[in-house]
Amino acid sequence: MRTPIVAAALFALLPVLVTAGPPEQNADRVPAFVDADFVANEAQLPKLYGVAIVDTRPTADGFDPGHIPTAISIPEDQFERLSILLPRGRNTLLIFYCEDERCTSSQRSAAKAERIGYRNVKVYAGGYRDWRATGHTGAISLPYLKQLIDTAAPVTIIDTRRREAYERDHIPGAISIPARQFARLAGRLPEDRAAPLVFYCDGLECGSCADSAAKAAARGYTEVMTVPEGYAAWRHLYGPKATVLAENP
Repeated sequence: MRTPIVAAALFALLPVLVTAGPPEQNADRVPAFVDADFVANEAQLPKLYGVAIVDTRPTADGFDPGHIPTAISIPEDQFERLSILLPRGRNTLLIFYCEDERCTSSQRSAAKAERIGYRNVKVYAGGYRDWRATGHTGAISLPYLKQLIDTAAPVTIIDTRRREAYERDHIPGAISIPARQFARLAGRLPEDRAAPLVFYCDGLECGSCADSAAKAAARGYTEVMTVPEGYAAWRHLYGPKATVLAENP
């Protein structure tokens, strides 16, 4: 059983476990297809070591507004340039997906991955549309979250970290509902079950945002998303001026 990684940066530091063979060894292979249940077992938070989920849709109008949690964005037409984002170990489980079964960019990207030596490549043909249709929570990117904030979009952002962390600093506009106090504080959520909700915690090594999002969905909220990269990545991208201190309760 794989164990959660301690930090997302660990991926980039892992040594090459298996040397890639000649491209022609994989030229005729057809990547195996998997379903939503298979993907859900791998798209966990804290993020699992030994798996990478790859979204092959365009970033701005595909990945950013909605993707499978923990996925990385490598659009199919940028595969050659962005394949450096893939884990170095050629035995890593790679799962490629795009929008739905009519989209074939995931299959083409999967074939490219096999040609450069990856040996455990899968395709989720149902894609993001099937992921959402089967009841799974989606994720949004940090740039998309910032766009929502900058445009004053009607969205409720929920910080699931401990109250002390929230009081130090947090994403602008977020409310504090610590994961361990969700049942007691769920009344802070909008009454409208169709209201968009976005949950975050510290980062890929933290699972509380996913847990709280699942609880919100169980209460009937239909527009539930997470930001798996969380507050640490927000601060890294946008700096301390893009955060706010909580008011004293």
